[in-house]
Amino acid sequence: MQSKRREKRKNGRSDKMLNVCIPDGYNVFTWETYDYAKIRAAPLVKRPRGNQGGRNKETYKDLICAFDIETSLVPFTDQAIMYIWQCAIENDIIIGRTWEEYKKFIEGINAVLNDVKLVFYVHNLSYEFQFLSGIFNFNIEDVFSIKKRKVL
Repeated sequence: MQSKRREKRKNGRSDKMLNVCIPDGYNVFTWETYDYAKIRAAPLVKRPRGNQGGRNKETYKDLICAFDIETSLVPFTDQAIMYIWQCAIENDIIIGRTWEEYKKFIEGINAVLNDVKLVFYVHNLSYEFQFLSGIFNFNIEDVFSIKKRKVL
């Protein structure tokens, strides 16, 4: 594991102190430096054999993806703020600091997907959803929840 050590950037420009723990084999990008063509080039999930029923045949990219945010409680208030977001797409980790950067990252993904879907797994989705619902406009029919603030 690489942790808090000096290492040369892949582009060879300069040494930089890493303050995060990055497992070997993983690469870290910002929304600006990530190569969205990797998503376009990824294979599609193979459809299972047999009668799947229905007319709407959704198509999905065969990629393992995850999303998480880190938050901090503002002292003397009941409010929390997001101070970093991160997405993992296979062995690529994309990070950002602002919601505006996250929106641009999502726009970059949407630009290469067309009608194909990309599924992100989210740890503690109910909590993350409280932040995301303030950033994106979700239609009531697009959100499945079992209780108030218990999104599935």
